[in-house]
Amino acid sequence: MLLSSAALSGSASALGRVEGSRDDRPRTSRVVLVPIDDRPATTQFTQMIGAIADADVVMPPRDALGTFITGGNPDRITEWLRGLDYSRVDAVVLSTDMLAYGGLMTSRTAATSLDTARHRLEVITELRRKNPRLPIYAFNAIQRVALSASAANRSYRDRLARWSVLAEQKDKTGDPKLKSEFEKLRQSIPPAALKDYLDARARNLEINYLMLELTQKGIVNELLLLQDDAQPFGLHRIDQRRLRERIQALKLSDRQAKLYDGADEGSSVLVSRALLAKSVFSPQINVVYSSEAGRKATGTFEDQPIETSVERQISGSGAQITSSAAEADYTLYVNAPAQTSEEFHRFLDSLVRDIKAGKRVAIADVYFQNHWGGSDQRLIEALGGEHLLDRVIGYASWNTPGNTLGTVVPQANMYVLASREFSGNKKRAARIEAAQAAFLLHRYIGDYGYHTIVRPKINDYARSTLKVEVEELDQKTYLRINRMVVERMQEVATKIFADYFKERSYKLNPKLEEGDSGIVVRQMRNLQVRLPWPRTFEVWVDYSLDDSSREDNRPKNSMGPGK
Repeated sequence: MLLSSAALSGSASALGRVEGSRDDRPRTSRVVLVPIDDRPATTQFTQMIGAIADADVVMPPRDALGTFITGGNPDRITEWLRGLDYSRVDAVVLSTDMLAYGGLMTSRTAATSLDTARHRLEVITELRRKNPRLPIYAFNAIQRVALSASAANRSYRDRLARWSVLAEQKDKTGDPKLKSEFEKLRQSIPPAALKDYLDARARNLEINYLMLELTQKGIVNELLLLQDDAQPFGLHRIDQRRLRERIQALKLSDRQAKLYDGADEGSSVLVSRALLAKSVFSPQINVVYSSEAGRKATGTFEDQPIETSVERQISGSGAQITSSAAEADYTLYVNAPAQTSEEFHRFLDSLVRDIKAGKRVAIADVYFQNHWGGSDQRLIEALGGEHLLDRVIGYASWNTPGNTLGTVVPQANMYVLASREFSGNKKRAARIEAAQAAFLLHRYIGDYGYHTIVRPKINDYARSTLKVEVEELDQKTYLRINRMVVERMQEVATKIFADYFKERSYKLNPKLEEGDSGIVVRQMRNLQVRLPWPRTFEVWVDYSLDDSSREDNRPKNSMGPGK
């Protein structure tokens, strides 16, 4: 079977196309998703995670989602939503930032008026009226401190972000030096830019309020208010306080409305929640931290302790934390910062012991050697050296703790769900294992291969040799940098596959009768790599895994993560 690592828009059915002895029936679930933009983390990841639970995640056409600082087309997406047949849809997951403003990047400018944004969101009420029993989940960003990084605002965006931090910090601390700095910064920021920033923030807060009201009325079943990149102080903290007051005034439960750090991972978290709700199942997760200090540390680009991010992302995904390892469906190992060498090795020993014992283990790697995230090389080298990287049921390490947790937890949730629902059906179980292997490999290629190995060198080359910044590349520079990324990532991705996945076998239920080898991953084909936006922040990777379920030539390393 050839399994594509992703289908970027429309139905994700290509993720599960099967041949020969495989199950070629339609997937068992279908979720409609309007993502926050067209990046891989907000689209491709979610479709791949859905496929692990045998679900199609259906999205609007890609060209309706916009790209980078060019917003999507909310009116076209609305018409797309109206034209769908919901009789076979299990849930709808909506980014209100895409529907209201055209995406996350354009939500940070005041180009869309409040009246226009309100009007565009009327489609949610329309969906509820026409489909009274359809579960509708939504996520809405709380505006961050900083502007979207672009060449146009390069000269003042850092000063504006600092001004926004001081707008709260000066009053909280009463420090006259901070007040003086605040006033000087205000004079240095272009007045039009400051007005646009404040107008966008005020409009966005009103839309946050509107979404809470729609949730209180039952039009939206559950809402995530996700704090985009945060700091301990800033205007966003004032917005958070106002939103918590509104949640309390509307008497919304924590299940109905959650507020925590995150943004890009919202679609994956809510697809997990929707599919778990459909099956009336909530995975029990035991959490192990690399250190107590790391557990309490504030995450990169966040304003809350890592422990809080873990708790909120798990709850948002539809799972629960348990203190009992024996009762857990899987253990989430959190490799956090602020650890000693002794603590890390104790953590690593426990992790390796659990994997070798055949226990289900997922890894949230938020140690972050670089400020933008990326794998802890000590962890990768230790697990890779013992051929254990592919024996976990989830892995992620990118950008922020919230982004990382909101990727690995949904992946592991979906794998546990699939093992409950489909392990008795050999053909469908093989399809699930193929989807799981594809996404696990995808995370190592992206989070380790790109963010840890390739991206730092690309950024250094751009800045030191080309003398350019990497947040928005002109066309000529983009083509040059993209060629370098493609060349280096082809080599890195091929090596990761060959070293850790090739000729390995996977079985959804290790207790199936002897002689059933599950699937064996043979080749990675059609590898494609590119920078999806004219910057180096993320990479798009796609490929097909050629696997078989033939029992001949069964490899000696046949294993499968199991409880």
